[in-house]
Amino acid sequence: MLMKTAVDFNEVSETQKPIDARLVNWARWSHNHARGSASPMFRLYRSPEVWGNETTASPVDGIDAQKIQKGISQLPTKHRLALAWCYIRKNHPAKAAASLGESLQGLRDLIAAARQMLINRRV
Repeated sequence: MLMKTAVDFNEVSETQKPIDARLVNWARWSHNHARGSASPMFRLYRSPEVWGNETTASPVDGIDAQKIQKGISQLPTKHRLALAWCYIRKNHPAKAAASLGESLQGLRDLIAAARQMLINRRV
């Protein structure tokens, strides 16, 4: 009988925590950047639910996010897609792994390797 082992995609080694924080910032920037610009009339609109659930999230650092974007664009394709899945798409991991031709552990290894490549390139 084949047993599946659980893979924790949220686990980040201590040496990769700083780049992980920058990648989270990049993902937040990507979400805002991808929406395009709203009409000036609606740009600051927030639904009543948003005002009731005010967050203390730090503002997005657009300059650093663009540096990360440039670094990610220079990574090998599988590593680039693995980071995009991990930080932006976040859909089902088995589908992401299958689309890259990897196992779940292989996907996790690609993510860790991509973070390390960014560190090594001093992005």
